[in-house]
Amino acid sequence: SLGLVGSEMCIRDSEKAIGTDPRNPDSDNDGLTDGQEVQPYRIVSGEYNWEAARTDAILKGGKLAVIKSSSEMDKIRKQLRSSIAGLELWIGGTDSDGTSLAPGSREGKFQWVDASGKAFDSNGNPTGTNFTYVNWADNMPDNLNDADGVFLDQTFRWKTATTTSNKGYIIEYSPTNPLVKDCLLYTSPSPRDRG
Repeated sequence: SLGLVGSEMCIRDSEKAIGTDPRNPDSDNDGLTDGQEVQPYRIVSGEYNWEAARTDAILKGGKLAVIKSSSEMDKIRKQLRSSIAGLELWIGGTDSDGTSLAPGSREGKFQWVDASGKAFDSNGNPTGTNFTYVNWADNMPDNLNDADGVFLDQTFRWKTATTTSNKGYIIEYSPTNPLVKDCLLYTSPSPRDRG
């Protein structure tokens, strides 16, 4: 055993599975550790409402986390389990109407942000995909005070809150090959340095 726990062990396991050397943290020397390249989720601390979190994630080169299966939920749980204590973090789900002319028309119809991180097109129409997998906490979702944003609690269950509530968030990057140098859009500090 290397004496690693939590997300470090998960990263090392992934590195071994794809053939990188766990003793070399950056096989392709591109400034991103091998683990950061194969584990796409990071916690972004701060006070963001849902829309600000969505926008900030796009500006950092990612999107709010989209969790479409139990295996993706398990990856997040395994990668972030030691980092989430006491946190509530936005993820990319909403049942907001956007700028719809029919308020309440999307209520209870949750969708994920799309691949570019957008939730609505310029006309206010949803652009994402509907939930097919759910991991709701007990008595969720609810619509208390028009709770349209979805967040992950410290038990890795989903809850709803008003989109004006302030929380950190989970950013999702597209995984990359740690054996092939990436072209970074950002310089120091790396947008992928959390987690």
